[in-house]
Parts: sequence; structure tokens; C-alpha cells
Amino acid sequence: MDPDHLIQEWDDNKSDNTKIMPVMFLHQSGDRSARAKYNKVVYDYKKTDKRGNSHFGAGYDLGPEFSYRMDKILDVDIPTAVNFDAMNGIWIKIFKYKLDLLKIGAKFNYDVDDIVNSETDYGVTIMNVKIWGKGVDNTKNSSENICNPTCQRCSNECKAKNEESKDCITKCTQNLEWTIWSSKDDNGNEKWSKDTKNEQGKERFAKSKTFMVGYIPITVQGGVKGEIGLRAVLAMKSHNKLELEGGPYLTLQGFVEGGLGGSFIGVGVGCELTLIEIYLKFNPSLQILPSYPMAVLRFQAPLVIKTLDGNAYVYVRAIIIDTKFEFIEWKGYEWNFHIFTDPLAWGFGAVDEYKAWYYDCAEFDCSGNAMREGVIFHNWGYNGPTSVSNTDHFSARWEGYHKFNQGFYTFVATVDDFIKLWVDSNDDETFDTDELIISGTTGTHEKRVEINSGYHKVKAEYKEYEGAAKAEVSWRKDNEYQAWYFNNKDLSGDPVMMRTESVIDWNWGKGSPRKGIVNADNFSVRWEGDFEFKESTQYGCWKEFSCFCDRF
Repeated sequence: MDPDHLIQEWDDNKSDNTKIMPVMFLHQSGDRSARAKYNKVVYDYKKTDKRGNSHFGAGYDLGPEFSYRMDKILDVDIPTAVNFDAMNGIWIKIFKYKLDLLKIGAKFNYDVDDIVNSETDYGVTIMNVKIWGKGVDNTKNSSENICNPTCQRCSNECKAKNEESKDCITKCTQNLEWTIWSSKDDNGNEKWSKDTKNEQGKERFAKSKTFMVGYIPITVQGGVKGEIGLRAVLAMKSHNKLELEGGPYLTLQGFVEGGLGGSFIGVGVGCELTLIEIYLKFNPSLQILPSYPMAVLRFQAPLVIKTLDGNAYVYVRAIIIDTKFEFIEWKGYEWNFHIFTDPLAWGFGAVDEYKAWYYDCAEFDCSGNAMREGVIFHNWGYNGPTSVSNTDHFSARWEGYHKFNQGFYTFVATVDDFIKLWVDSNDDETFDTDELIISGTTGTHEKRVEINSGYHKVKAEYKEYEGAAKAEVSWRKDNEYQAWYFNNKDLSGDPVMMRTESVIDWNWGKGSPRKGIVNADNFSVRWEGDFEFKESTQYGCWKEFSCFCDRF
């Protein structure tokens, strides 16, 4: 226990009298496939190391890695993603600025579920200057406002993890979108709009005054400016979402500026404030994920009204130069009124089910085995999943797109040992902090949240350490049925599919409620739910049911 005799004690010789005791933490990393990008590894000889802190450091990346991902499409195993990385380099970091002293090699990554983030790169870089080679620059076709709220959340998460926020923002801006077409011209101005500027490019409804303080001219100006017209953009976003956003809009802003100099040459500060912005936004999108395989068609047309958004900036003007440097930005109020009662969504293929990965390790640091599942409902006891060899120290991850109707849902998770559950309610393909529904250890956890109408991505991560193992996740909605499907005739064992259903009105004929998940024959279903019945109203049940309810 103490071969080097390093433990020291206090002189009073009490039972808790340890003064100095060396402590060593040992960590066994997972297999090499854990470091590979995808779960099927051809080879992985990648070696990386870094020393230092977030401000100063040095490191290297050496060796090749080649991995791919297999998915079952129409009952056939097909490779859907591949990654080859033979980029070698030595770098240093000074005041958080990373400098590639030497980088040489090639890399390639392609994922059929995320074409936007696919990349290729090869060449030789010395002192951050590429002297030979070529790579795909995803930011080349990105929209003008690349650091949108999604990017900002990415930056905040990196800062919370004490990672390099600059590198994070760079990655985030590359992962946003490719702009296929836009209503803006080459100068960034809307082509189908009219603003309040005159023929000389000056604001019509603005006043300025210059006065002298000694020999120094001081200029103050203010007024209102606006724009009206049509705008639109067609973009391919992360995770294969082709989205069109456009419609008529009107904006009216107030502004004030003050600084040294005159109208044509000067420097100073200014402030802009949105008085009113009205935007009737038509927003159809199509998302295709071949590895599931599935597709989701969405459409919404909200009327968006904003006010009191604003920013403060420093301006520099010198005849033909007019530049602003924004240093403060704030959000005001926003209201969304949907022309349709709810956003519309249609799902095709493997929606309302999960892609599941099981790992022979408790921290996801090993290769996983993929499969399809209709529900997260497993009570393994002291055994484990058939897809892993461990009965303890294993983990699982589930991801799928599920249909929700507008309203409040109660999410329930019963677990032994640990689980996290997210719902991507804003459909931006990221799981924000407020989208973490449940995070808990052994026991049953419930949370009631409001979910917007549409198909939303649901993700769960489960960890089993020792003892009994259980993972059960479900949700229910008031005045709707929670439907449990079993692959037997007597509602026994674990269900194979769970979903909410507004009515019980099915005619499956000779087919299955869910091909590949529920049997076409010898299956059973249990519907249950909480319903609100109005007083002094008659209710009846007919067809296969024999019941009558009067005056609840």
C-alpha cells in the first residue's frame, strides 16, 4: 500500500490522524475503436498528445485512422459513413492562439446523414500557411450571419467546458448551413425590397447637426430608417435539412449617433433600436436521413412580430469607408402567431422508433452495436442485453424522431443505474441545456413539459455499473392514449413499441402496426390514458367495446 513510505501522521495518534497520504488515480481507456469516429474500425494507429493549459501549450497528432459506420437499410447492412484521417502535425498554442508548426497528410469524412459537415483536406501547412494542397471550405457557402443563436450556444458550451471557444466557433460556423440561393445581391442587400434611403444613399428621415467645441467638430445625428419587401433563402442545413424561409416583411428602426468629425469623416458611437418588425414567414423543409431510413416534411407559416431589439456600435467613416464595430447587442420582445393551428409535419419511413447502440463499457468509450427498437423498455435484471457480453458495466444510446401534438407531456423514466433524456423541441439538431428533460440515477423520474407540434428528435443515454439493470422511457399526454404494443397475444413481457394515439381507429388488415418492430400476427395492444369528461354529458363506446358512461 505504501512501498515508498510516504504516509505521514500527526503526533496526537488519533484514529483520523493521517497528515499526508499519496493518492493515485488509474484510468483504463477503452479500445482503439472508441477513439475512431465511427464504430467499425479498419485500423487505428492515431497517436495524440498535448501538454500545457488553455492559454499555452504544445502537442502532436500522428498516425492514420480508418473507420466506417454500418446501418441496416431495408434489412440490408450498408455502409453509410466513412472517415479516413492521416493528417499528421505538430502545433503550439500561445495566448489561446493555435499555430500549426507543421501539418502534412490527408483526411476525408463523409456521412449520408450529414452531407453539409462532410469534408476533405490534403496538403502541407507550415506556420499556419498552406503551401500545397486543397480542402473543402464549408464556410464558403454559409449564410452571412454565420454566428447565429446555435453558434452562440456552441460557444457558451465550449466556455463552460473550458475549451477553446475560438476553435468551437470556427467548427460551429462550418456546421451551420450551405446557402443554395438567396434573395440578396452580391453586396448583401435585398433585391426585392425598398428602403428609406434617397438617391445619394442617405436616410430620408434623419437629421444631423455639427457644432464646434474649440477647434474640434462634434456631429450628432438621429432619425428613423426602414425597409419593406420580400426576402427568402434556400439552404441545406446540418443533418440533411433542406429548408426554404421567406415572405413579406417590414422593419422600422430608430437610431442615434455622436462623435468626432463631420458627416463624411469621423469616428464615434451609435445605437440602433427596433421599433417594429413584422415578418410573415413561410417555412417548408424536407429532411432525409438515409441511415434510418426516414424523411420528415415540415411546414409552418408564423407571423413574427418583434420590437426593442437593439445594438450599440463604434463607427468609422472616411469618405468611401463606412464601417461599424458592434460591441453590445440585446434582444427585445418577440411574438409568433401561426396561421395554421400547429406547424404541420409528415413522417415517412423509420419515424416513431429508435436507432439503438449498445456498448460493452459504462462510459461509451468502446465500439457499439447498432439496431432498431420501437421503445425503450428493458428490465434486464441481473443479466444484460443480448447484443453485449457484459452483465455489468455496459451502456446504451437511443436516438429517433417522434411525432408530438401541441401540448403538455409527462415524461417518465425508470432506471437502474443512470439515464439522461433529451427532446430537441426547436428542431435545430442540437440538444440545449433546457432540452434535457430527465437526468437521474436509480428510481423513477417524471417531468411535465410543453412540446410544440411536429417530429422532434429524442435522445436517451443509459449507463449500467453494477447489480440489476433497467431502462424504461415513456411519455403520455392528457386526453390521448398511451399505446403499448406487445409481440404476443396476452400483453406479457416487455412491449416492443410505445406511442401516443389520439383515437383508437385502426384497420391493419394483414399488415403490422409497425413493420420490422411489431409482428403482423400474434400481437396485442394496451391503450390507457387520462381524459377530461365534461359534466352532464353522455359518453358511449361501440364496435369492439361494450361500455356506456353517463353523466361523469
